[in-house]
Amino acid sequence: MKAGMRPTFILIGLSLLFVALLILTAKPLTHVSLDVPLVPASHNTLYVLYLRMAQALFGTGMGVLMAANGALMLGVCWAVFRAGWGLADAPYRLLGATAAMVLFELNPMVIILPLTLGFLGGVLWVPLFLLVFITAMRVVENWSTFMRAITLALAWSLFLWVHVPSALVVLLGMIPWVCCRRRPMSSVGVFLTIFLLGTAVFSTLWAAFCALTQRWSLVQGPLGTLRELGAHLHQGLTTGWGGGWPAMSERIVHAAGWLSPFFLMYGVWVSGESVIRMLRERRASTADLAALLSLMILGIVLFTPGKSTLPGAWYLLGVLALWSPLIAQRLAVKENFYSRGFRLTFLAGFVVCVGTLWILHQGGLNGALLPGAETLAKLVAAVLVAGGVSHRVLIKHPLTLENRMQALLIGSALAYFLVMDFQLMR
Repeated sequence: MKAGMRPTFILIGLSLLFVALLILTAKPLTHVSLDVPLVPASHNTLYVLYLRMAQALFGTGMGVLMAANGALMLGVCWAVFRAGWGLADAPYRLLGATAAMVLFELNPMVIILPLTLGFLGGVLWVPLFLLVFITAMRVVENWSTFMRAITLALAWSLFLWVHVPSALVVLLGMIPWVCCRRRPMSSVGVFLTIFLLGTAVFSTLWAAFCALTQRWSLVQGPLGTLRELGAHLHQGLTTGWGGGWPAMSERIVHAAGWLSPFFLMYGVWVSGESVIRMLRERRASTADLAALLSLMILGIVLFTPGKSTLPGAWYLLGVLALWSPLIAQRLAVKENFYSRGFRLTFLAGFVVCVGTLWILHQGGLNGALLPGAETLAKLVAAVLVAGGVSHRVLIKHPLTLENRMQALLIGSALAYFLVMDFQLMR
């Protein structure tokens, strides 16, 4: 096989695996209407146009809706593959891209969301555009300041078509990132161009769209969204804090249930370490921006209600999409995959997690989609014990404690994903 064709064949193979998982899990949605809303009446015009094209080609059956959302999710998987390729070190790009897509597509949330969101599937554009923005920033790092600013402004303007709050989150995340760049003044110019030019491009195209559809009442739609955003955030934060620690702990359990407690710990570890290094050394990279955005979105999930359960769990999908390439970047090194101690620790975490989940499932989960706090606590305790035993057995092996923890967490996370996927298919 030619080396240049290997990434293509791997991407096709992983895509077919994802499609097979969707087909095996798919069930009819009885609570979703088959009527597509009129284009002018929808806040997500891009998604409605996409659905209308799909239904014009394949009909209006429920399977078409699921397939359209599944195709969007597959696009996110491809974007994760490309982001993993871009963030990994040069000798291990294929390994990083493959690991990133495997971590992403095996997560149960990636399988269940396109099958259950129905006409809310337009939110799947957000993680896709988020990864497009990160990938574009990685690609244009060595371009001229002018071309970099223009390209990123066009990429950022895509968010305004699907979800204005996400565009604001990206801008807020860029502020500390810009301050830590090697050339802060040049970065400030790029930042202002992204905001001003991106807003101008979107406003022009939006006005042209309203003119073509003769719906001038929609011209102020994005401005109305911005005005409502402040009240929405205030209400969300007030409600979120009003519940106190019980509400907060419930959201943490939901987040751990979707992402797995091991992937959640690993993601917070990698992102937090990246942000701390950025602030300490005053040097910022594309990976640092991805880490910063992931922590901001995770904070939104934990501090505001309705973001950790269906259908609002797509916020966690954004965290997963950003963490998968970041974690794959750490894993895709020779010291990990070619180390006997790493493989044995990975296997210990995998086997113990599968065995513990099987025992707990035999005890019954009361029909819940996600494990509860008690189940997750028992699972984490069992994996930690397995990690301690493997550490004692391999005490003389030349493997750092950090690499041992990485192997244990990633092995347990993959086991958790596979078991939850099996439960979905049942």
